Amino acid sequence: MIARLLATAFAALLLATLVPAAAEAAPSIHRSGYVEVDGARLFYEVKGPRHAAHRTPVILVHGLSLDHRMWDQQFGVLASTFLTYRFDLRGHGRSDPVTAPVGLHDNVVGFMDALGIDRAHLVGQSLGGNAVTEVAATRPERVAKLVLIDSGINGFAYPTPNVLQRIPTYLEIDKQQGRAAALRAWLRDPLFATSFGDPKVRPQLEKIIGGCDCSLFFNPAFQIRPPTFSRLGQVRAKTLVLIGTLDEPEFQAASTALDTFIPRSTRIDLPGAGHMSNMERPLPVTLATLFFLAS
Repeated sequence: MIARLLATAFAALLLATLVPAAAEAAPSIHRSGYVEVDGARLFYEVKGPRHAAHRTPVILVHGLSLDHRMWDQQFGVLASTFLTYRFDLRGHGRSDPVTAPVGLHDNVVGFMDALGIDRAHLVGQSLGGNAVTEVAATRPERVAKLVLIDSGINGFAYPTPNVLQRIPTYLEIDKQQGRAAALRAWLRDPLFATSFGDPKVRPQLEKIIGGCDCSLFFNPAFQIRPPTFSRLGQVRAKTLVLIGTLDEPEFQAASTALDTFIPRSTRIDLPGAGHMSNMERPLPVTLATLFFLAS
């Protein structure tokens, strides 16, 4: 155990020392803009060394009511090694609002098609994990490796009570008191309890969620597909499942199911982290993701 901790500490020190210098010295790509997917504009940012163009790129997919900024702690580090993309799903962040039923699977695949990305490492958190798992199950040839952080699963029988049962409360607040009041209430959902109590995480979470258009959240219009849960055995990608030990029971159960039914999976529990593991425990999440993708 001590040797492992020392190795992790050394790796973290090495990463903190070498990554910024290497990133600054190497010719790099860094741009942001919009791509059109199914008639809607999706905002994205891409960063990475030019010499990484031959490597499989990384795509980061955020959770419900969040946007590309939730990956601030991972984006730069991953971009030191890989060409790394982060984008806003339809109805989130700077992307166009939802006006018709949306398949998040189609958002991800359409984003890849629009930028000419044939195959990528997909990293998804919460609802983003649902989306990338569906891509891995239905389009396995498009996914190299899969990282699922505090992820849900489409079609999974969650234990009760769970967050899906609480969402109608926020929809009603939106109707009666307005969007701002609904988002303030949503921020205090048990799902965000650990994050909301962290003075380093809370301001960023308030900034992202408080300014969210969240048209997908408040006008749920997900395209119905055969349940992903029943197709987890079709996932061919080597998969890393990360879960905070303080995350809600429904996501603990989902992570157990992902690790059990995806053929080539590894699970890592993150002590002291809640549902937003990548924001609450950025160093272990970033290192675990980087080493998994690079190995």
